Amino acid sequence: MPKRKMSNKQLIKIIKDDFQEPYKHEWEQIAECIVTDQVPASDIAKFFQNKAFYKFYKKNYMRGR
Repeated sequence: MPKRKMSNKQLIKIIKDDFQEPYKHEWEQIAECIVTDQVPASDIAKFFQNKAFYKFYKKNYMRGR
């Protein structure tokens, strides 16, 4: 399946709507929004409840921390 590029506005809508677990193909884009401080801490906590997403984020975005 080809990667579908989403705008930050679309990702923020996904995050702000009734929380739904992110699809794996959205993880990288959501992680980029987290890194650039576009996601409130309360929503980050919701995403990190998904252990697979947290593992992905930690491996790819928390190196050396």
